[in-house]
Amino acid sequence: MVDVDDQAAVLFYAPTFDALGGGEVWLNRIANGMAQEGRIIRVIGKAPPHAPVRHSWNPEIRTEYLEPTAPHMDLPTSRRRPVTARTMRIARTAGDWALRGWRPPSAFLSDVSPTALDRLSGLIAEFAQELGGRRAVIVCTDVYTGSHVAELKRRGRVDLPYFVMHHNSFASLSRGTRGAYRRAASAAESFIALTDEDARAFRHDGFERVATVHNPGPRISGANHAGPRERSVSWLARMTDVKRGDLALRAWARVVGDFADWRLVLYGDGPERQRLEQLARRLRVQSSVVFAGVTDDPISAWSTTSIGLLTSNFEGWPLVIAEAASVEVPTIATDSSPGVREQIRDGEDGLLVRVGDERALAEALRTLMRDSRMRHELGAAARRHALEYDLSRVLDEWRAVVDQAGESGH
Repeated sequence: MVDVDDQAAVLFYAPTFDALGGGEVWLNRIANGMAQEGRIIRVIGKAPPHAPVRHSWNPEIRTEYLEPTAPHMDLPTSRRRPVTARTMRIARTAGDWALRGWRPPSAFLSDVSPTALDRLSGLIAEFAQELGGRRAVIVCTDVYTGSHVAELKRRGRVDLPYFVMHHNSFASLSRGTRGAYRRAASAAESFIALTDEDARAFRHDGFERVATVHNPGPRISGANHAGPRERSVSWLARMTDVKRGDLALRAWARVVGDFADWRLVLYGDGPERQRLEQLARRLRVQSSVVFAGVTDDPISAWSTTSIGLLTSNFEGWPLVIAEAASVEVPTIATDSSPGVREQIRDGEDGLLVRVGDERALAEALRTLMRDSRMRHELGAAARRHALEYDLSRVLDEWRAVVDQAGESGH
């Protein structure tokens, strides 16, 4: 255990921090947890989202943005192709940014203006100066922000060791994208993967200095308890193609006729919401589907539902599974990443189905919806398993990584 006075200070650099996506929730949870332990924390975002949602930050944490506004990265619906098996194959070979609305690797540096890059350099220097010689590291929460710091390091304008994270699975990246990621992270202290399986795959692909740090679930205590359950299935995600809300609706349409007193609750918003609402009407299930909008209190949302649902084509280490498990809600999920498989042991604490398999998803829903005892047993097992990813344990993983780097440098 490192003494508080010997802990490395941490500057997090993220695309944004005022949003309710998994990356922003992760950042808020980890930064606050580190600050609570007495570590000096600073958070810099590239630019705010178009619809900011303010998180609660430890008062000792200073947060700020490099730029006042950000370009909207979601492709208009009219320019998107449906996510099919064919487009998934295209994404894997020709570049997954085309499918997801991501920027190609060539945009890593064009993504930030020279003025913003200068400001980032100044803020990092200011942070280091304020520490008066105390050890510090930079944690870049994705490869885009990592490429910005790498460029500053190449120019000799940053001396602090830095890390680059990837909040998704190895399999989510095309070959060309992996090459760009490898180059962007080549000077980093470590490239951070979410699971050991992903880390092994990155190493096999030629990435150097790969470490594993898991995502944290919520703190699990007596406050996380199973309350009265509604007959509902809850899906919580940003409404984009990759999250496959359409798959949830189509599977729901197959089973709801036999479960008239159940409802499907979709939490979230995004570019696909209008299309999903139209699909619900077209499938004639709108009377049993609730579009609940964005929630800033996912634990409360999970605490009254009976089943969690995750239908993504790609995932990293989805926080929603651990959040649901913390209140004994079992999740049915597509087998979309090692991070999903780490959290759900099929048939023990949740159910897994093949990605994109509408029939299998419907059958899994039917299985849990008709068996309250099974829901209870899986939910209780899920909560016990989620203790492995309690925030305090994940903070221990981060402590081992950043304090060693802050001491030795790269």
